[in-house]
Amino acid sequence: MPQRLTLKQRQFTKEYLKSSNGTQSALQVYDTKDPRVAQAIASENLSKPIISKTIEEALSKKNLTLDTISENINYLASSRPEKINADTMLKANIEFLKLLKAYPDKKSYSFNMSLSGKVKDMSYADTKKQLESINNTLDSLQDDDTIEPITDTE
Repeated sequence: MPQRLTLKQRQFTKEYLKSSNGTQSALQVYDTKDPRVAQAIASENLSKPIISKTIEEALSKKNLTLDTISENINYLASSRPEKINADTMLKANIEFLKLLKAYPDKKSYSFNMSLSGKVKDMSYADTKKQLESINNTLDSLQDDDTIEPITDTE
């Protein structure tokens, strides 16, 4: 028996086709107000083959296949500036790179470290030195403008 979408999955798919934003779609459909939970739900939903297939079929019905979108973006990216402004050309090139998975949307790093076992065996001076070293490393990572800091919204 073929797998079918649940009511929430159908609603999610419908919202996703309107907005192209998984997190916003999950916030609309599922019982959550937390964007992080909605992002996790969206990611899980979009990784399910049946939902991906449903989205692809709906887009295909509207003649929005990867090939047609790529052709449209390629046209915009290679157009003459007299017809299309430079900002549009840049955005088209970025979208084309995203389609090819060659453009990083965002970079984020997570750093977790447990020192509880080490700290018991260290002197106060050694512990202080270790913490200063970790703080310096974290500061240098935050100063790196290619890394977007993760902020806690709680």
